[in-house]
Amino acid sequence: MKFVHALMLSVFSFTAHATEQTLTNAEQTNPISKRSLKNLKKPAALTADHVEYDKTTGAAIATGNVIISQDDRILRADKITYDQKKNKVVAEGNIILQELTGEFIFADIAELTGDLKNGFANEIRVILSNGSKMAARSVTRVNDQRDDFDLGVYSRCNIEEGCGKDPFWQIKARHILWDHDAQDIEYSDAYLEMFGIPVFYTPYLKHPDPTVKRRSGILAPGFISTPDLGTVISVPYYYVISEDKDATITPMVGLRAQVLD
Repeated sequence: MKFVHALMLSVFSFTAHATEQTLTNAEQTNPISKRSLKNLKKPAALTADHVEYDKTTGAAIATGNVIISQDDRILRADKITYDQKKNKVVAEGNIILQELTGEFIFADIAELTGDLKNGFANEIRVILSNGSKMAARSVTRVNDQRDDFDLGVYSRCNIEEGCGKDPFWQIKARHILWDHDAQDIEYSDAYLEMFGIPVFYTPYLKHPDPTVKRRSGILAPGFISTPDLGTVISVPYYYVISEDKDATITPMVGLRAQVLD
């Protein structure tokens, strides 16, 4: 029999679903920053196979199919420990969580403060609300306003379109900053890879996150193959002129030069 507990802790404020669940499409995503939801503080509910409380350390330990939900967010893990004295939450094993804006986040271990506004996790994987993918060696959450990814990878290649584990293009960067308030994803020391081959380097790159409906910025790159130039890479730039006008400029680069007669 599972134990069910009603908790008044605002600490448990993430959401997660099984990986088989259909992802929210970008068109269905509510373009709202998570910061505007920070005042939601419904009592959190915890379900687990076993829950125990250590009176000496003041820690509550939940193990076995642990599910915590609050404000329509859910966190799943094999084990979750809440240290009330240190105001620290540690989730371990098969962590799956979903943010209110629709992101699925996967990790093996994560350590956060009690209000989840600051935290750290290793070997993080993320599926964004529009199906894009991110991964990083580590991520640090700062004041619930930004996520800093070290040695990160991003691809707009949508998993619902059959990209699988090896997308034909991706951006690798030394550092990725996801600014949730500004709704931007920024890259430092970034390489664009096509089929695993670096083809373009930039010290800095920025584009809107999936919650943005319409804004100037770089679109997903594409490629074609021609007899003269070989593989040609296109990197479109979308420019918003006014509320009812826009333009798309598409530079193209051939990877093979050929002398013309």
